[in-house]
Amino acid sequence: MTTCTSKELRFIFGTVAVLLFCVLSLTNIQSSYLVERNANFLLQFKPAKTRKDTVSNFTAISLKPEQRLCALCEHVDTIHRFKMTSLKFSRLETIKYDTEGTIVVAIETYDMKNNSKTVGDDVIVIWASQADGDGLVSGHVIDHKNGSYTGTVKVFWTGFTKVNVKLASSLENTCLRLKALKKYGNTVFAMKESWGIKGTFRTNLVREVTNCGANQKIFGFRDVCNFTSLNGGMSWFCGKPKHPKLLCSDIDSFGTGRIDNSMVGQSERIQNNGHGIFNQYLLLDIQNYRTEKRNYSCSLRPPLLSWKESEPSGFWLDGHWNFVNCYSSIKHDITPYRQCLKNKNVVIIGDSTLRQYAEYFIKEILGLGPVDMKDAKGPNRQYHDYKLFKSSGINLMYIKHEMPFHNPNFPVKSISSVPEILRTMEDNDLEDNSLILIINYNSHFSAYPPSKFRERIRYLAVAIERFLSRKPRTKIFFKGPHLCIDDTRWFDARISLLYKQIIQEELSKLMNNVIYLDNWSITVAHNNEQLHPDGDAFFSHINQLMAYIC
Repeated sequence: MTTCTSKELRFIFGTVAVLLFCVLSLTNIQSSYLVERNANFLLQFKPAKTRKDTVSNFTAISLKPEQRLCALCEHVDTIHRFKMTSLKFSRLETIKYDTEGTIVVAIETYDMKNNSKTVGDDVIVIWASQADGDGLVSGHVIDHKNGSYTGTVKVFWTGFTKVNVKLASSLENTCLRLKALKKYGNTVFAMKESWGIKGTFRTNLVREVTNCGANQKIFGFRDVCNFTSLNGGMSWFCGKPKHPKLLCSDIDSFGTGRIDNSMVGQSERIQNNGHGIFNQYLLLDIQNYRTEKRNYSCSLRPPLLSWKESEPSGFWLDGHWNFVNCYSSIKHDITPYRQCLKNKNVVIIGDSTLRQYAEYFIKEILGLGPVDMKDAKGPNRQYHDYKLFKSSGINLMYIKHEMPFHNPNFPVKSISSVPEILRTMEDNDLEDNSLILIINYNSHFSAYPPSKFRERIRYLAVAIERFLSRKPRTKIFFKGPHLCIDDTRWFDARISLLYKQIIQEELSKLMNNVIYLDNWSITVAHNNEQLHPDGDAFFSHINQLMAYIC
């Protein structure tokens, strides 16, 4: 688990600079919305209140992003919950909007007692929606670290446009998760009701269930069983059974269930929803917008550029997902998708959000009807179900990644890690120019130390590099994290953004060979909070993927 030494903390927080920050604004907004017309009007600015800007000297030393977050949380007040950002009292003001469709918004946060906040580090997102159409686009938010934020959105339409701001993750709730992780070895102990993965041990006469995790610290157990070798070489541990007649070798299955957190104090638990849409929004009349010429077909674009996108990478308009910096060469419909994938071998390896992709492909593109792969297992109670789906000249297989994988009950037999699966595929006789790989790791790791997620991505990077040395023409995609919020589980938007940083760092040498799927922009634009997006949000995922393939 990533920990911060006292020496690092003294160095990081020892230097505090006091800066003056002016927020440019047109006027204070008293109502729940603001209607402004004539985007060509040159707004006259006046300086807003000045506030102390507390800046920690994070850039002075080289720390990994998970270490910086750990250090930050050491000094965050998680006891006085009224200091959390209020959706009711926090305010928006339009700074400007111009003839190119760019909207700039000042975001001022206030706490539950309507006091102006003087610290930042909440995750705040912004998006715009077309009032008389289906247009949706996410924006970019700059955190000034003093309670003030600046949001920028570029729209791709004219007419009345609604701008919303959401608190996607409060710093206090993130820090409660990390404090629980440090004390109990798992972030779920910060939940009102803890829920996680457990191991079932059994013989003919005795049965016992213990808690499991990707890290060796299993709260309540002095001794643990190391099941890393069962897990395809990736770290996995369970509490050792306390019954004298049960051994580690008596492990029968891994499954999800309630975890006792009765020992956790109320001050250690997440009680306030640290997320939601600000009560106030803006309504603007956009007269003009401008788009840059898109010279590349997305399918022919160098993979590196998919990693270098600024926010947003795309937008929803006219019933499909559009790209800012490339164009789709395919009409987004089933028949063109089917033609594009003919004679292709599609292998999808990852979690349940990629299982969604597989189920859509099987039902719609392969035309085989609905299929539920959630509880799929192999013959003789094997962990993986290597079932091949074939139709219309397309071959498709979905393989779930190794533990941790939250599901009611999975056998422990024949678990292969993603690196092991890739090594097996190196030696098959499939032509690499027919092969499409879609891979991810994400939400199942959020309950455990970020260092464990980094470890998995690092192993994956080595495996992909080796795979490409054998099958260099394979088209490989990595599905990035999306906005998912659930304070009753372990999903946290800040952790998702942290994972995005880790993925970019650990896969940096592969950016010329692997295409990054930016699902963050999609889910912010669609105001999605679900683990499994549906409707237009999900179709945007599919549109993005198919534009890169075809």
